[in-house]
Amino acid sequence: MTSFALRVRALAAASLGMTLPVAFALTQAAAIAAPGDLVSAKPIAAPPHAKAWRVVYQTTGLDGAPREVSGLIVVPETKAPRGGRFVVTWAHPTTGIAEACAPSLSRNRYSFVPALPEMIARGYVVVATDYPGLGTPGPHPYLVGVSEARSVIDIVRAARKLAAAQASNRYIAWGHSQGGQAVLFVNQIAASYAPELRLLGVVAAAPPTQLEQNLRDVIATTPGRLLAAYTLASWSYVYDTPMSAVTAPGAKAIVHLVARQCALTRLTQAAVMFTAKLLPANMLLPSFWTSPAWVDAARRNSPDPNFVGAPMLVAQGTNDLVVPPSFTAAFVQKACDAGEKVDLYRLEGGTHFWAAMDSVPVALGWVAQHFASAASPGGCTTSDMAAPAHPRP
Repeated sequence: MTSFALRVRALAAASLGMTLPVAFALTQAAAIAAPGDLVSAKPIAAPPHAKAWRVVYQTTGLDGAPREVSGLIVVPETKAPRGGRFVVTWAHPTTGIAEACAPSLSRNRYSFVPALPEMIARGYVVVATDYPGLGTPGPHPYLVGVSEARSVIDIVRAARKLAAAQASNRYIAWGHSQGGQAVLFVNQIAASYAPELRLLGVVAAAPPTQLEQNLRDVIATTPGRLLAAYTLASWSYVYDTPMSAVTAPGAKAIVHLVARQCALTRLTQAAVMFTAKLLPANMLLPSFWTSPAWVDAARRNSPDPNFVGAPMLVAQGTNDLVVPPSFTAAFVQKACDAGEKVDLYRLEGGTHFWAAMDSVPVALGWVAQHFASAASPGGCTTSDMAAPAHPRP
């Protein structure tokens, strides 16, 4: 990359309130390394009572080839217990699909991880992937479950290779929205993809579980069209499927404009929502819903409710306008019928944006319980709790 190109990247990042590294230099040896191998680990300013690194590590691309991905590793300053520290791997919600949209590049990088101070106090190693294509060269496979899940798992492997972390092989995956979908896929692939690790549970807040129907139901809303735009722009590259045949005239240019915008701060979230309002309600042509390529991609990236893996906690706001609560309830019911152990918490009055934060008290207790006991309580439960009032995002 030329010095001029690097300056352009830096200026673009600065406009979004972020800092970019000069480059991600991979040696030939690193390029053929195993999933989870560390390419670099740079110490950075940490939250209180912790040490932190911004890391680049190896994951497995959709083509099976090694691919570098970035993220954060946060380690408590307290002494590690015998056997090593438990690990919580966080999967973030939608921040965009451009390279500059990585949470680890934000000046407020730690604000993306709910209950981080509490988890540090409990002695957990907390890791947070950016996902492939965010913080490293794209394209980002947005809402591509297997890609996300591999990066969520491989940063646990990376933490175990960072000597200072003293991380054990026991971990819990916690995610919100896009990250909720990611951790449901973690549950499906963990045993086969990383058999040396022990997944003890999954916490999913407002996870999209039926992508095709979800898009149908929310496309009339501005948030729905924003998510559709990110999906179109990403999948057209990831699956080599041109969007022109399924996108309304005039919408394609706006989709590309949205694809260059990040949603990392209140200001940038407002900016990208403003752009998304320019998308027509009929941005997806009827051909989208009959196209084998697009429909198959949506179905392939919807988590399988019949898969039985680690116990799950699912949190869902009853006023969620992005992920319909009925879809989440249907997924949970099918998973329970298949024999999965699921605790569903309905956040009365809760919205999509706040689902992870509103469920923090429940999630922290659930995580501690599942770290403390190898035997999870059996069966499925459903509980209701009032969501706190919040200002509009």
